[in-house]
Amino acid sequence: KKFNKYLEDTIIDRVGGFYMFFKTWTDDIISNIKSLNESLKQIDFRESPKTYIKLDHKFKSNENVKEFKELLHNAISRVTDLDKTVDGKRLHFENNILPLIDKLEDEKWREKVLDVRSWYEYKAEEYYREDEQKFKTYSGMGHLSGGEKAQLTFTILGSAIAYQFGLTKDGLQSNSFRFIAIDEAFKAQDEDKARYLLKLCKQLHLQLLVVTPADNIHIVENDISFVHYVERKNETTSWLYDMSIEQFNKEQSKYTDS
Repeated sequence: KKFNKYLEDTIIDRVGGFYMFFKTWTDDIISNIKSLNESLKQIDFRESPKTYIKLDHKFKSNENVKEFKELLHNAISRVTDLDKTVDGKRLHFENNILPLIDKLEDEKWREKVLDVRSWYEYKAEEYYREDEQKFKTYSGMGHLSGGEKAQLTFTILGSAIAYQFGLTKDGLQSNSFRFIAIDEAFKAQDEDKARYLLKLCKQLHLQLLVVTPADNIHIVENDISFVHYVERKNETTSWLYDMSIEQFNKEQSKYTDS
């Protein structure tokens, strides 16, 4: 009787919960990609002609994951039709649940199958905004230049921020905290990609703090309203000057070598 109750109230219930955990995780991934794509479609990836990025996913052909899903399905698929006798429940446990438990004891196999994110292959696709035709597919970043990698990363990260905080092109109509800081964002990048980042932040109505050397201020000067200029004196003391961008432009020679 104790074994019967343990099977019915504990093992079988937990197997069902285990199955629902992975189903929910899978559904969440699909739902999140859909939501990210809604945010991505609001962002212009290229200006001429205008394009946008769309994320795509497909299930990998993976024998380990396939085996795991089959074992999990077998462990729960016959629960509703289970023989109500003690022997019937024990037989289901031995034939369907125990093989899954035994397999999960293999740590290397477990690491290969328990992260649902790794069940899928992901890629980014670029579409023309005017006619919705596909322009380009990004299945990896190895063949991209540093600037192209940065632009694609900025775009997807921007869409994630927009999704996370509910930002849209009409975002100024809502009250939300939308402050981000970017440290040396323009290092080793061409100016066009740097300006793309600024345009993206403006498109998402983000309040931006840019930390950059003085020789890159010309990249951001048309997109900022205030400057906090830090100067090292005698390698021992730092001085902070606060001023509007208009004042900085007038007095720039006092602070920079240009």
